[in-house]
Order: sequence, then C-alpha cells, then structure tokens
Amino acid sequence: MENDTSVEWTYEVSGKALMTFVKEVNNLDCDAKFELLENGITVNVVDPSHVSMSSVTLGGGKPIGLSYGMELRRLRESLTGHTKMNAKETSMVTMNCDGEIMYVDLQDGTKFSWRGLDLSTLSPPTLPEMELNASISVTGQQFALGIQRQRRIGDLARVMITKDNLELSVNGTTSRVVTTISGAGKIKDKTESVHSNYSLTYLAGIAKEWKNVDTITLELGENYPLLARKVNEIGGVEIKSKFFLAPRTEDY
Repeated sequence: MENDTSVEWTYEVSGKALMTFVKEVNNLDCDAKFELLENGITVNVVDPSHVSMSSVTLGGGKPIGLSYGMELRRLRESLTGHTKMNAKETSMVTMNCDGEIMYVDLQDGTKFSWRGLDLSTLSPPTLPEMELNASISVTGQQFALGIQRQRRIGDLARVMITKDNLELSVNGTTSRVVTTISGAGKIKDKTESVHSNYSLTYLAGIAKEWKNVDTITLELGENYPLLARKVNEIGGVEIKSKFFLAPRTEDY
C-alpha cells in the first residue's frame, strides 16, 4: 500500500529510548520498514537466515497510514554520540517524516535527514500466534548471564522449563554447563518439564539487548519455537517486544 502523501508524522522521544529500540531491531536486520504510529513506531523484522524474528514497538497509538524504509545503521550512528553526551533519559529527539524523507533533530543544533529505502524491497514477516505448553518469567540480567555462560561450552542449548526453574544446558565434547534460574513456571499439561533445543548464536544478541529489563517471559513447547516477551520503559517511553526463535532440530 502506498503512503498517504497528505499525512505528515512528528514524534518527540527520549534519545535513549530511541537508541535502545534501534539497537534491538538492528540485532536481527540492517534495514527495517517503520510503521509510523500516532505516538511511536512499530517494526517486524526477520534475520537473514529466517531462523529468528521479532516485533518491537516504541511508544504506541494507532497506525497513521505512513511507512518508512529505514537503514538502521544511519539512525544508530546519528544517535551514538548524542546518547553518550546526554546521560539523562529525558534528553529528547524530534523525528519528522512525510513517508519519503525522515528528519531527525537532536535538539542540540544537529539535524539529519535521509531519503527512505524502497518499501517494495522490504518484506517484514507476520509473527505467528501460538499457544505454547510452558512459560516462565525471569529477570533480563539472569537470562543474559545464563546465556553468556552457556556459550563458553558450545552453541546448541537445551532450554527447559519446570514448575520451579528455567534450566539452560550445553554439552561439549568433554564438558557440560548447566545454569538453573529460579522462577514460577507454568505448564499446561501434567508433565513435569518441557524442553527444546535452540542456537545460542541467535539468543545471545537478544539476551544482551534485554539484560537491563526487569522481567522477561519465555514460552516454549517441545520442538516448537521459543517465544520471549518483554515490556520495559526508558525515559517514560514504553518498548514492547516479542522474539521468536525456531527450534534447532538439526544444524541450521
């Protein structure tokens, strides 16, 4: 669908919130189709191998009928020095778009503008709706540390949810690592645990980006995708995310 050229979008947002959003999306892809909202941006992206995909929403509100093709590297580079100099989460950035050109005002005397990517070259995925057998909530810090420790042994991790714990484990040729994280797990059937195997290559990036999040909810089923959800707030701006990772039943 073509953009409504009569519509113009303006959005003022915390620079740190915008940078956090960009880094998370950039973890999966280098280009993204921004769907512009009344007071925010929403994006669906898939990694080049089509093993993981994510939906990330910054702010909120209804779609306004404008989309913009963003080369994420440009926006990330424009914000890098700004967020380092402005430690406060309340340092604001103003974004303006007419569907063709994105303008970013850092409110410190510097303004950027970029012509958008051809939207016909961008194919955002549709994320599935699934009911998975098991779920558990842990802190972002616990999850990130657990993933980091698993990677010291290998890449193929077994993720298991019980009624009391999240267990991560990796078997090496002559070694093994297990990390157990306490939490209130929920299992829909009468089994004591549910587990599946996933690649840490894809989990490591999202775990790093979510390490400061208070609560991450993980859902899985045997040989089903892993679904991770979180909602956090930076500078008064909500960032809501869903991340899917295909199970590793064989080498990708």
